[in-house]
Amino acid sequence: MNDEIELSLPTLDIMIGEDEIDVFQKMGLKTTMTPLALLTGGERADLGNANDYDKINEGWYLALAKRDGGFKKVVLAIGDRHNCEVTLPRYRTNAIRPVIYAPPLFIEKLSLNARLNDYGIEEVEFGEFPQEIASGMQRKLNKAQLNNQLLFTGNTYTFDSTNINYLDQKFQPVTYDEYEYLGKKYINLRINHGDVFIKNKLYVNGTHVWMEVSPVTWFIGTHLNAESARNEKVLVSKKSLLAGIRVNDKYFVYDLFKDTEMRWYLDNYMKHDLFQNVDKNKLFDVEPDEILEMAKIKMKRILKG
Repeated sequence: MNDEIELSLPTLDIMIGEDEIDVFQKMGLKTTMTPLALLTGGERADLGNANDYDKINEGWYLALAKRDGGFKKVVLAIGDRHNCEVTLPRYRTNAIRPVIYAPPLFIEKLSLNARLNDYGIEEVEFGEFPQEIASGMQRKLNKAQLNNQLLFTGNTYTFDSTNINYLDQKFQPVTYDEYEYLGKKYINLRINHGDVFIKNKLYVNGTHVWMEVSPVTWFIGTHLNAESARNEKVLVSKKSLLAGIRVNDKYFVYDLFKDTEMRWYLDNYMKHDLFQNVDKNKLFDVEPDEILEMAKIKMKRILKG
């Protein structure tokens, strides 16, 4: 499966350019960060009133100038269509809002489990990732860990342990084991990027917090390819999932994206982590006539409302 799908960052051409997909046309560029993204160093877009800053989860996330080798700069995309700013590739505070490029048959089969949101955009769950703080479970999980009641699932998640303020240090992987308890899955994250307020609670630097692993929601975006005159689809993460990963160690001289630390992280860690529970045979071993038949079933469901 890793050879058939590409995990990447959104590009300006699908966000505000000629190939703009319906996701950004209808819903804009703004998105929220998961608590994991906040705890791994994600920067809120606007703190606003000091009394409300812990409630604001909208944040800066990375985008590329182009998908191909013409990568010239990284931009920050947030807020309305005009609020994009150039950032230094050394910064670790910009979150990752991944996109997936995949074969049409793959997306067609995946979309059979999609639902339409209020904007008329399809949403589908695919892959898993730590996202939310395990509310009401911190003491229970700590006690279960002491009593050896947690079941190691065999899955792991890898982030960057380097503090976001250390711009010159290379990626230092820290890997968290995934545990199952009472039917749900968790990792025990160490906060390493400063104190963070989330939902009126302070999470202190240097302490641990249990994060729940849950399915990732993706928008299925569609745009008309001018060259092929065909509709093409791309998956866009509903939220920014992670922060703390720099693009590269450069100040103003940018490499091709394929040569950056970010590309290396996406290929070697994040893609594995997101899809380690996915049965690739169920998604890729399908014939075109099967897709056609399933598409008919899907259309009937839509017409029935």
